[in-house]
Amino acid sequence: MNKATTDSGGSTFLLTWNPEDSDLDFDKAWEDGQFQWSTGVRVGGINIGDRLFVHKQGDEPRGIVLAGYALSEVYQGRNWRRGKKKPANFVDVEPEEMVSPEHPLSIDVLKPANIVKNWDRLQGSGIHVPDPGAQRLEELWRAHFDALKAEEQDKEPGSVAETPEDIEYAIDNLRVEIERRQRQSLFRKRVLANFGHRCCISGVSEESLLNASHIMPWSAGREHRLDPANGLCLSVLYDRMFDRGFLSFSDDLSILVPADLTKYSRPTREVLASLKGRRASSPMNTPIGTKFLKYHRENVFES
Repeated sequence: MNKATTDSGGSTFLLTWNPEDSDLDFDKAWEDGQFQWSTGVRVGGINIGDRLFVHKQGDEPRGIVLAGYALSEVYQGRNWRRGKKKPANFVDVEPEEMVSPEHPLSIDVLKPANIVKNWDRLQGSGIHVPDPGAQRLEELWRAHFDALKAEEQDKEPGSVAETPEDIEYAIDNLRVEIERRQRQSLFRKRVLANFGHRCCISGVSEESLLNASHIMPWSAGREHRLDPANGLCLSVLYDRMFDRGFLSFSDDLSILVPADLTKYSRPTREVLASLKGRRASSPMNTPIGTKFLKYHRENVFES
């Protein structure tokens, strides 16, 4: 069985789950970092990096319980239904965020948002959600998840958003954060692997000190949010310097520093001076996109 390894991403799909038909071990899925799930009759159309939401059906409460990303395209495997010999369609899922099945993003909140036609009778798994419904679903999920998280941390007791009005209020307060989120673990895995799990400037290999740095900021190019060609593996210090425009790169990954270093503190001047003219290590698999490097030089770098 050959699974595709290309990356296109960008679409959103609903996967359905009925606890009466199958078990979803949330703890194991989180520990493993991925799980296999049925796409029903869908035999294609899902690509690596696509956004996936798992919708709990059956008994109340019903609604969205998990958000993640596709780690594969649709492939066939052994049917999960007992007694069924015909192969079933599957996709590998990387869970990003999960909530208790007792506290899903309720269909009572989802229905008025006009994301899909009939939440009560979703026709199987692997349902495509086009924009603007996909964006709306993302906003509703973000508001619900963050409200639950806040309640758990006792920061905002009783703040769980359970009505459309609560959700709308939470969305207004969280929209900027949504647009700036750059924490996709899938992106991190791809970028670190592309540089052999080492900082491309210093060679530091302790993963707790490494960041997957977007070259073109996430908010400036959502469609490139998971593209390893838009990422550099940098240690914490260099990641912050790159993000704040203290340094940049030419198209051949030579390190660029500002012409005038006198405005910086002595330790910062020394770090930047030591980098001038050096060249970062090359990626192992996916070449870095020159259009992303150009964007950084023209819009972020303090040249």
